[in-house]
Amino acid sequence: MINLMQKITNVQCLEHFEQVQFLDLRQNILKGDRAKCCKCQLINPTHIEQAFSKWIQKTQDEIQQIQNEFQGYLNPLKLFQEQMRQTQKSFDQNCEHLINEIDYLIRGINYDKNQKIKSLQVFGESISLSILQEMAELMSEKTPIMKQSKRDVELYKGLKLIINLTIQIMNEQQNSVIQLVKQQQSAKEKVENFKDIYLSHRSYYQYTETKNIYDIK
Repeated sequence: MINLMQKITNVQCLEHFEQVQFLDLRQNILKGDRAKCCKCQLINPTHIEQAFSKWIQKTQDEIQQIQNEFQGYLNPLKLFQEQMRQTQKSFDQNCEHLINEIDYLIRGINYDKNQKIKSLQVFGESISLSILQEMAELMSEKTPIMKQSKRDVELYKGLKLIINLTIQIMNEQQNSVIQLVKQQQSAKEKVENFKDIYLSHRSYYQYTETKNIYDIK
């Protein structure tokens, strides 16, 4: 407060050219009639120190109001941003797990396929009478050479269930993704639209000339 008072030691009223010591804070008073010295006509004046105290309190109250107002805008945006991060993280983790499990199945099925093909293609380095007879016997039958075991049947049934479920999930996800993409696009458009408006009006928040209310001439 002392520094503020030192700044106005040379500020004089327009009528008597004496140091301003009072301010008239009443409503409906002309701005030119508000700064008063001891010789001015005084009607319920406020001493300059008290006026500065009121001014500081008023600015602090408005600063707090601005902070509260903008925090009301920032909190939902921060929450939405965090939800997007968590959704992305959870989605990535689930996808990574499924990708690894499916990769394990693909490698296992490929191995079984190659083993079956290999058993059909290779009879050994030497061909014996029994092998020729076995070949003839298998060729005489209309059934497949490689007969499915009970284990193979169970595996194929399980695999078919997975395939059917995969198709169902893909179809459902396609519809869900379409809806999600629409929602994200709508949010993206609104965010980008507000960003453009904010940037176009940003000059209102940037002052090229800073005016100090205490630099009274």
